[in-house]
Amino acid sequence: MFSATAISNFMVGQAEPSSSSSSSTTGYSTTYDVFLNFRGEDTRKNFTGHLNRALKREGIRVFIDSCELWEGKEIGSTLVSAIQRSKVSIPVFSKGYANSKWCLKELVKIVECHRSKDQIVLPIFFDVDPSDVRHQTGSFKEAFLEHEKNFEELFIVQEWRDAMTVVGTLKGWVLKEVENGYESKLVELVVERALRETSNNFLSEVKYRIGLDSRVNDLLSLLNIGSKDVQFFGICGIGGIGKTTIAKALHNCIIKSFRHSCFLENIREEASRPNGFVSLQEKLIDSISKRKVQGDILSVDHGKEWIKGRLQVENVLILDDVDHPS
Repeated sequence: MFSATAISNFMVGQAEPSSSSSSSTTGYSTTYDVFLNFRGEDTRKNFTGHLNRALKREGIRVFIDSCELWEGKEIGSTLVSAIQRSKVSIPVFSKGYANSKWCLKELVKIVECHRSKDQIVLPIFFDVDPSDVRHQTGSFKEAFLEHEKNFEELFIVQEWRDAMTVVGTLKGWVLKEVENGYESKLVELVVERALRETSNNFLSEVKYRIGLDSRVNDLLSLLNIGSKDVQFFGICGIGGIGKTTIAKALHNCIIKSFRHSCFLENIREEASRPNGFVSLQEKLIDSISKRKVQGDILSVDHGKEWIKGRLQVENVLILDDVDHPS
């Protein structure tokens, strides 16, 4: 850590593996972070219910449907809008999934948004094999034979098949391959991935990036993303030369590799105020834990214990603008 009049430094914990899915949501605004697609009879009261609660505990905005939203023979406009305005869709494939025409209709819309809007789709193969989803075999075979028997418009059933084939090829989670089928561990993995994909922690940058990218690349070469070690380095210099601008650009470049992040600005100004360090501690804890602790931190030492207890097992990226080691 460098000693300088002005310094931006950050602490890096172990980074998460980078996502292979596209996370672009340009071109449309979002209302929800996650849309859950599942057969209620199979998983609403167990796995999907637990996943829904776990996502919401992390501050993730979840759309989970109910019977009241179904309208006649078509997906209700509320469901269509919810799918279109979600960043991520999570289909939960269970043995009875294909028996539900509502699940299949939602899946067709999900695939449409995946193709046209780069919506992220994270499938969960709850108690089925991905190959059975791709080829509509196994527990899905009989369901599709019934659909073809009962529907005069066979092109609709083919749309369902096509959607199953597309999502069945996407990388997701197979329950039986996650620690011998532990549902709680699967919930944990899905929540971690959803947090990364729905992160709203990108910082605004300068419009004209002349000379910025090369400096960010220099800093990236110093980092060891994925290391379990804590790393510090400083960006030093006189005021107004662009230290914070570089720090923000670096933050945005690597933020997807971390489960949580916090960018604390105006440290000198904040710390000089009465109870300023406690206020900064509260902002850090609020940002990382999604828990409001204003008024709960009684002293700087008390805040240190909160931070140590909450963050020592997390993968965290922290940036601040400081001018004194304290």
